[in-house]
Amino acid sequence: MISIQGFKKRNISFQYSVFIGLILIISYIAILIFLKDNYYLDIELSDILDILISIISAFCLFYAAFKSKIYGKQIYIAWTLLGIAQLLYAAGDIAWAYIELYLHNVPFPSIADDLYLLYYVLFAIGLLLLSRPITTPEKKYRIILDAGIIILSALIILWTTISSSVFGSANNFLPLSLTIYYIIRDFVLFFLIINLIFIHTTKRTKNPFLLLLGGIVAYIITDAAFCYLFLNGMYVSDSLIDAGWVIAFILIGLAGILQGNNASLESSETIKQIQKGSKPALTSFIPFIWIGVSIFMLLWGYYNLPPSNFAIVQLKFLLFIILIILRYALSILEKRGYFHRITNIN
Repeated sequence: MISIQGFKKRNISFQYSVFIGLILIISYIAILIFLKDNYYLDIELSDILDILISIISAFCLFYAAFKSKIYGKQIYIAWTLLGIAQLLYAAGDIAWAYIELYLHNVPFPSIADDLYLLYYVLFAIGLLLLSRPITTPEKKYRIILDAGIIILSALIILWTTISSSVFGSANNFLPLSLTIYYIIRDFVLFFLIINLIFIHTTKRTKNPFLLLLGGIVAYIITDAAFCYLFLNGMYVSDSLIDAGWVIAFILIGLAGILQGNNASLESSETIKQIQKGSKPALTSFIPFIWIGVSIFMLLWGYYNLPPSNFAIVQLKFLLFIILIILRYALSILEKRGYFHRITNIN
């Protein structure tokens, strides 16, 4: 039997993983092309492969988390959250496949979208933890506030879209809002990863995030194409456009493997540098995106939701604004050295 210490020293071959990834992509595309005349079998096999690749990608991220323990607890938790997020995406794929194959309904929009929403929340929080090492109490509060902003903005969008579908105020609004949300979500993740690339100075530490960036770019292209085709009534489930999501999963999984392998090669000086971190370049602007989105949802809810449901949206929006104010008040106090003075007094 292999001991735990022996497992820690073992690495997954990155070259072999790339080869397996290419085989999976080619297999997926082959299913879509050669089984297009057998629609049910095409959907069944491609949906199963979607789920399998999502789960494999999740375990690659858990591998990165396990190996990244040498960087400290925060980095370990961050990669673990990315892995859990990818498992939620796999759960969304399972829900999608069940609705499509066994209920014979259109799976968009559906409960699968709720799981995709949770995927974004955990993935974004994981990226925030990677970009902002918690070295002081104020940094901890900023992470908590940023996570709260992400969660509340997601809840505002979710509640507004669910309410609109339940009360039938606008049948076309739910798919429209979700497609717009997915594109905005992708760009937020894109900027969070760009920020990570900026703050990492060595090629070795950057490379996993470059692969993550490639995965998110694949998401952006695929989601944009999906939105255009779906809203124009041209989207067909399990068409070639779906291969973009498979490519995204594989790139994200490869990022996890590369991160895990790199962790085994790091020197003590590099580990200290990563634990110390540096000032984020772009994440301070992320909340402004969600302010715009939340204001749009608030205005739409005012004209389309029943008063009782709109009151809940208002309450969540109020909490959202309070978090935004606290977040920037904390930033101003930190820049003026308020926390540093308190530490010196104590």
